[in-house]
Amino acid sequence: MISEVQGGAHNDIEKQAKEIENTIKASLHELLLLSSEELVNQRHKKFRSIGQFNHVKRVSISKFQTSNKCVLCEQEMNII
Repeated sequence: MISEVQGGAHNDIEKQAKEIENTIKASLHELLLLSSEELVNQRHKKFRSIGQFNHVKRVSISKFQTSNKCVLCEQEMNII
């Protein structure tokens, strides 16, 4: 995250530009320390976590009638 300079970026454009430069350099330095495999693994982990949801068991009004299908995707679930 890039910090905004005191009083707002519009009040000191040069200082804000330097803050942006320093933040980008620090981030690049951290990334350069990682191997290609570590970078790919981190990327996969990040994108796999986006939009995660848990399957929800559909239960009818009658307590004796249930379905083993997810209410979102209709995928069969193993009910334990």
